[in-house]
Amino acid sequence: MLFRKTIPVLIQKIKPIISDLMFFRQFFRCMDNKKNKEEFSIPLWEYNNQTYLWSQKSPYQNKTTIEWKNFRVLTYNIWFSKNYQPMRFNGLCDILNKSQAQIIGLQEMTKNILQQLVAQPFVQERYYVSDIDGRTFNDWYGAVLLIDNRLNISNLNLINFPQSIMGRRLIFAEIKLDQNEILRIGTVHLESLDNKQQRLCQLDICQKALTHSSGSSILMGDFNFSADDQENVDQFNRLPQWIDVWTSLMGSHNHGFTFDTETNLMIKSYCTKPERARYDRIILHSQTIIPVQINILGDQPVANEEQFQIFSSDHFVIRTNLASPSTRQSDPSNLTSNSRQLPPRPPPRPENYLKSQISDWNSIPSLDIIDNITGDSSLSSNLNLSQCNSSDVSFTDEEEDYEAERQSKLRRCLEEVHTTEKTYVNILYVLSVKLSAEIKNTCDKDDNLILIFNNTYKPLLGTIQQIYQLHYTMILPEIEEYIIGQRTGNMWSIFEKNFKVIEVLYKNYYVTYYDTQGKLDDLCKNYPLINDAMLKCQALLGNLYPITQLNCPNQRLLRYILCMKTYMKHLDQNSTEYKYIRSIHDEFDRIAGRCEEELVISAAQLNELKERLDNKFECIKEHRKLLWHGPIKKVSPRRHNDIAQRYMILFSDCLLVCNEDSGRKLDIKRELSMRGITIDIIPNVRTTIVSNNDQQNISIIYYPFRVNAVEKSYEFLVDKESDRELWVKKIRQASEDYNRRNSMIEMRQSINQSDEQQLGTRAPAWINDLDVTRCQNCNNRFRTTIILSRRHHCRCCGRCVCGSCSTKKLVLEYCKHEGEVRVCDTCYTHFTGTELSKNTSIWPKTTRDIDRTILFGDFRTVNSGTNIWIALQEDYHLHIYGAKLDQAEEYSINLCDLIELQLESDTRTFTLRETTKTHIFAIDLNHQIRYEKNNLIDEKLKNFDNKLTFYTNLWLEAMQLARSTTLPEWYIRKRDSADSGVSIVG
Repeated sequence: MLFRKTIPVLIQKIKPIISDLMFFRQFFRCMDNKKNKEEFSIPLWEYNNQTYLWSQKSPYQNKTTIEWKNFRVLTYNIWFSKNYQPMRFNGLCDILNKSQAQIIGLQEMTKNILQQLVAQPFVQERYYVSDIDGRTFNDWYGAVLLIDNRLNISNLNLINFPQSIMGRRLIFAEIKLDQNEILRIGTVHLESLDNKQQRLCQLDICQKALTHSSGSSILMGDFNFSADDQENVDQFNRLPQWIDVWTSLMGSHNHGFTFDTETNLMIKSYCTKPERARYDRIILHSQTIIPVQINILGDQPVANEEQFQIFSSDHFVIRTNLASPSTRQSDPSNLTSNSRQLPPRPPPRPENYLKSQISDWNSIPSLDIIDNITGDSSLSSNLNLSQCNSSDVSFTDEEEDYEAERQSKLRRCLEEVHTTEKTYVNILYVLSVKLSAEIKNTCDKDDNLILIFNNTYKPLLGTIQQIYQLHYTMILPEIEEYIIGQRTGNMWSIFEKNFKVIEVLYKNYYVTYYDTQGKLDDLCKNYPLINDAMLKCQALLGNLYPITQLNCPNQRLLRYILCMKTYMKHLDQNSTEYKYIRSIHDEFDRIAGRCEEELVISAAQLNELKERLDNKFECIKEHRKLLWHGPIKKVSPRRHNDIAQRYMILFSDCLLVCNEDSGRKLDIKRELSMRGITIDIIPNVRTTIVSNNDQQNISIIYYPFRVNAVEKSYEFLVDKESDRELWVKKIRQASEDYNRRNSMIEMRQSINQSDEQQLGTRAPAWINDLDVTRCQNCNNRFRTTIILSRRHHCRCCGRCVCGSCSTKKLVLEYCKHEGEVRVCDTCYTHFTGTELSKNTSIWPKTTRDIDRTILFGDFRTVNSGTNIWIALQEDYHLHIYGAKLDQAEEYSINLCDLIELQLESDTRTFTLRETTKTHIFAIDLNHQIRYEKNNLIDEKLKNFDNKLTFYTNLWLEAMQLARSTTLPEWYIRKRDSADSGVSIVG
């Protein structure tokens, strides 16, 4: 009787093993016969909600067929490169999750990324997958299909392309869209490089496989030839009745580049020449399915926490919406408006429970003290877990329902923390105990191999064991006490009292993990026994490879932060509980940031920088410490719109400004000493106009700051204000520490010297060419006719002067190794005492008087379109200047003599009519205005939603008062400071 009961259980357990053996036997038989095309079925994988594991869905179960009238399809070459992981992986998941695509084809999928992808809740909840561990890959990467688990799939097949140099394959599924519509859809990565004939053969195989019987067919993937190439014409001549979905919807004039070095700056350094092409394609063969909409995703940088642009891949995504003719005119975004309701999604699940909870974890301390608690009642005994600031007044039925729902959501947040904490502790247990034991058991006859693994894993193992002890003995037990009602109060307080130890342990882990992961990867690739041990432990980790799970501690802090964010959404922002949890959330955020910073300046990063500098700089030196590094943009000192990419490395005693060439090598352009370095935040943002793929102009805002060193002055740009704050903070702190260590008294005396005394001792900031149209010495205009008047910059003061005013050279202290350098005549006289004979009587007169200026700002002349600067001064004249720093005017307008003054509010256009001439000026969106700061103006400005409108009215009011020889009430004569207020709109 016992035997009869046991047999079915044994069959259920060995069925997946038998299925795997059958798959591999068929798979390797195909591998031995690569010269012939062979098609065979492969298992479809689905996530099991009860066991929390991926299992084979074979043979395929027939579902009730739902009529899918429209659906989304997506293809993406995700790039096998390990560069900038895991930031690119996070971007990949974000794109796939938000795409809401029913069928996804991914190329260049590596085993490591695949194992991380199938661990994502949105994949487990919504999709079947064609592979979970790379078993269908011919090499270390391949193609994968993700298919909506509400679809009725009858077959999943793999075709091995004969004589493929790169082991390329076609994976395709047969899907029943309704009672009469069969769809065969496949993903492919065709042969690369100059292998046109191979691609012709492979496309021919794809066509025959997908169209061998009636129905619709879709092929998507990386075709490895551009839509603009002659090969595209040749290939499609062999594909009758197939359409390129992009061309059919967008036309041939819209290129739709999916590989673009102009947009994707991440790959620009890896390409030997500029390259723009649409290698990725979705092609359709159907009489019943019609493409409705198509677009490109992934063409924006991800990794917002970094200081440089990183994209998810070297390719972009193509996503299309497809529909039957009956729904073509409907909203293309409405992809669930089918003839019948789609089956509901399974309810949201907690993170993966581990197989080890029901298998051979005999030695693990029990974590199952509340496993019998289910549903929302799990917290019913402890209402204090989610206290709200409610009064004793009676609620209406509607209010009671709302409050009950709110309390339920708060409870679910806390339950998720508890559930994921159990999972996390179990993962830590496997990594800290089981993994080393399994290595020892598997490699028991190879003591040298065990020693090699232990030496590699030991630095990380020590930290993992400490983190495991923290969570197993302290954090998890206290969480469970709150969950079962043994403790009341705020559960988040558990983390507050452990902040210090959390920060120390996780900082250490971030750094050690970065240094160790690659070494462990190499061990698994080079030593089969170690890989076998890993695969045995994989069964204890929800079918996820142990090396992948080593990233869990890095993600755990972020999980806490996200849970707290969700929890706070359901709290009153004015409540005490919200403010308390917010403080814990913010501290967690700061700890995570400091952990990232610790990684940036780690010893591993220092060694990597040393290699990238080709050992041309002494990175490791006594009293020299790495403080920060990262990509940054540099502005030309001559023209603000000339922006170049640089890489900056901050040490405790110097700052390196480098070029980053192909291969990520760094070439030092300038080494700046920390001696006397200063840094200025430039209040104006820089706006750059660039064109996107659709030839539309896009404004990019940069945040500038200036570094003033003895050797040179630089103006740098970053994409975010927080990045600027970080760089400024790091450099200022480094400068302060350096000064404290090196002759504080001498430095203090240097700072107290006048500007004249410091001339020549440090590199000046150059005046930008766009800020002057006249020589800053003689006021003569720089010629802009056929014979240009060259502009020169004084190496002593940085002013922009003409050739006639910079005829001399001197040896300056800060650059004495360069010999004599060009200086302006004024600086030459200052240093030598020699007065140079000049006929100053013919020089244009200086009219700019800062101490008598009421308003100063930039305008555009409507007739010519040129930009000018206007100063309204106490003489009631508008003085017109060619640029911001010009001192001699082009002309002036006496406001008292005006016949008419008008303002067109919609266009912010001023019309000033004199007796003999009419002037028309306009204020643009990026208007800059300078005036003496005044409380009255500040108060009025607060009441205006549109600052530009306020500044326009301010100009109009001041000009109208000037016509009657009256000054504004807020203006104070003979002020001591000038240009003390600057506002920028735009």
